[in-house]
Amino acid sequence: MRRLNQVEENARHLAHGLPLEPFDSGSDEIASLARQVEDAAFLMNQRESELRESEQRYRDLFDQAPIPYEETDRDGSIRRFNQAVCALLKCAPERVMGRLAWDFVAPDQQDEFRSAMMDRIFPRSGKRAVRMRLPAGRRLADCRGDPREFHP
Repeated sequence: MRRLNQVEENARHLAHGLPLEPFDSGSDEIASLARQVEDAAFLMNQRESELRESEQRYRDLFDQAPIPYEETDRDGSIRRFNQAVCALLKCAPERVMGRLAWDFVAPDQQDEFRSAMMDRIFPRSGKRAVRMRLPAGRRLADCRGDPREFHP
């Protein structure tokens, strides 16, 4: 019964991402079950490592992209952006984070931009894709609020 409790405890450790306790070797069904738990732990660690590497590649791709990308929350507050956003707006990152996306649009176009963005976040048609493209001639505002022309 003690060996079965060890397998059960290792299964709990596996479920919580904790290191497994060593298990006495053997050739019975309990030992076989213990090896299967150890194999599962090894595979999970391997997959977690691959996932971390993939996440880092995505972060690098996002952060280093030459095209400005930003992520906003449901209220329109900027929560994540890349270096190209700062270059476009001529702003330091701390001047962008947490601001409303339409703060960087010329004042006379902010209401239209806000409305279009909210329609994309809360679509009436049920579509979930959010894609913003600023057409040529649409004006942006930099961190000082000065209008800037956007030319792709």
